[in-house]
Amino acid sequence: MGGKTLVNFVGGIAASDDPARRRIGIDALSKWPDATAADKLLEIVNKTTDPAERHQAFQGFVKISAARDNRNDKQRLDSMKEAMKIAKTAEEKSTVINRTRTAYDVEAVRFVLPYLDEPDYAQITCETIVEIAHHRQVRDPNKAEFDTILDKVIEISKDSVVVDRAQRYKRGETWERPRRS
Repeated sequence: MGGKTLVNFVGGIAASDDPARRRIGIDALSKWPDATAADKLLEIVNKTTDPAERHQAFQGFVKISAARDNRNDKQRLDSMKEAMKIAKTAEEKSTVINRTRTAYDVEAVRFVLPYLDEPDYAQITCETIVEIAHHRQVRDPNKAEFDTILDKVIEISKDSVVVDRAQRYKRGETWERPRRS
């Protein structure tokens, strides 16, 4: 796509004196196909004084940092941890919890686990946990830990599909996403 040169060019547009150009630049960075523009978006999040631009850049940072690209799961999780540190609103925290599901690692489950105890985040956390638990290579080596966590998901979740998935994963079964008609 053009690498760092293009990211820097678009980043220059996102730092323009013209608010319309800044929005276009932030939008373009937010739609990057991989995480190469993440640092530039994080820079914007941390520097801008405009709430709308910060929101747009934050959402873009989380979205592309969670992308299943050539980075590993630890790198994706580290980006979500960074995003959570700078999240200012419940919506932003929910977005981070939601996108953490792209890091197929038991550490991702441990990262979101405390949010099960917070009513504002419990349901999205349940969804994220079962999405990660879907991956046997993460779940099976950590079965005892996952079973305890999935018990909590079963107790807390208000979504029957999430509960069904948690129960299946505890039994070592698979779950298939329903086909769209």
